[in-house]
Amino acid sequence: EMTTYERPRRYASSTHLSFMDTKGTVTFAPVPEGTRMQWSWQVEPRGVVRLMTPIMARIGRRQEQANWESLKRVLEELNPRPENS
Repeated sequence: EMTTYERPRRYASSTHLSFMDTKGTVTFAPVPEGTRMQWSWQVEPRGVVRLMTPIMARIGRRQEQANWESLKRVLEELNPRPENS
C-alpha cells in the first residue's frame, strides 16, 4: 500500500503479510552531481519467522543494496553524463 506520495521528493509504503509487516520510505534530493536517493525500511517479522531475524536482516541488506545499485547503473546508462562533467 502506498501511504505517502509527495512528488518529486518522497514516497512511503507499507506491506502487510501473514509473517511480517514492512514500512518504508524513499526520498530524493537534488545535489550538484544529480539526485541523491535514500531509503529506510522497517521490517517486523511475526511468529516463528522472528527467530530468523538476524539471517533475514543480513540477506535483506545485501539484496536491497544490489537492487538500488542495479537501478543506478541502468539509469546512468540511459542518461549518461556529459564528458566534461
